[in-house]
Amino acid sequence: MKNCGIIIVGNEILQGYIQDTNSRWIAKKLTDLGYNVKIILVVGDIAEDIAEALFLTFKLNLDFIFICGGLGPTPDDKTVEAVAKHFNLKLIQDKNILDDILRKISFLKEKDIVNINQTKWITKMSYIPEGSIPLKNSLGLAPGILLQFKGKNIFILPGVPVEMKTIFAEEVEPRIGVGEKRVVKEIILKSEESKFSDIVEELENKYRKISIGMYPHYGKMELVIRIIGDESEVLSAIEKIREESKKLGVNIFET
Repeated sequence: MKNCGIIIVGNEILQGYIQDTNSRWIAKKLTDLGYNVKIILVVGDIAEDIAEALFLTFKLNLDFIFICGGLGPTPDDKTVEAVAKHFNLKLIQDKNILDDILRKISFLKEKDIVNINQTKWITKMSYIPEGSIPLKNSLGLAPGILLQFKGKNIFILPGVPVEMKTIFAEEVEPRIGVGEKRVVKEIILKSEESKFSDIVEELENKYRKISIGMYPHYGKMELVIRIIGDESEVLSAIEKIREESKKLGVNIFET
């Protein structure tokens, strides 16, 4: 199974001013597509911290790395610069990106939506690491970027959620396709988790193609067990939990 890592960039997230929803969305999307997310990191708009996050994710032997945020026109948008510097790559202006940005600016002015002038900060968004591939942004100015380096695919995406999701759907998903086929099954038990900890440990040791999560709902005397992975192993594990719940006299509900 191919492994992925997610790096979220933004001081405003670390400072608690906004909630990060992008990592949750990307992780769920990758899981649904059949990929395994091994790590999620959040760093500030500091080039050295972005580089350190890349260094850490590269040590994990990941197939795909997703970096989200820090692509805009302001001085604190440092993601592209940090990535290029980390891999010792030059930043190259892409004329097609610049033309697309200027066309969008012209359209916004004509429609009296917003008055944006071409400045060095606007032009900044047309620079990408040498050898990388721009990813079309249908809704915003800053493009996404795909950098392929030493067998790794690094996707750099805007932090604005609607732009990130659009680029993922239009540009990322067609490139990565579908990973290993997996199924997801959930069961709800009217029990606290300790009663089922032994059987879950036993199943984790027995079945190597699944992951099992236990999520208690405190105050409800309710336990959700979620099993993801190979269909035959998932169904076998579910059957073992059914048998255990019957033995313990615990009511079970399946979703």
